[in-house]
Amino acid sequence: MSGSSLIHDGGSLRILSGESANTKSGAVLLSSGNGKLQSSSGRMHISSGRSDIGDSGSVVISSGKSNSGISGDINVLSGSANMEQGSSILVSSGNTSSGSGGNVLITGGFGSKSGGNLVLSGGQGG
Repeated sequence: MSGSSLIHDGGSLRILSGESANTKSGAVLLSSGNGKLQSSSGRMHISSGRSDIGDSGSVVISSGKSNSGISGDINVLSGSANMEQGSSILVSSGNTSSGSGGNVLITGGFGSKSGGNLVLSGGQGG
């Protein structure tokens, strides 16, 4: 937790792995603990703070830029289950009581040869 302030900006929190001049930089892993026996594992919650008067902060998840290689993928995966139903992925925009609701925008990337594809498909049953 970083510092708080009543008048000015609150403190920032930055988590970095080590960098390398010759090989890959270190990984950053955030994980909740495993559940044992019949208990559940811990919950992961990433959010920006709320604001009473101004705008709330954004949550940005991005991979790094590559100058000579391939930039990293971003994978959003829900969990699998051996006995019950697999988990779901929910993408939802924000609601408002006095204006327009938020948009959901999904686009393929720009490319000088061809643009990226957008593929949506349902799961297969066994």
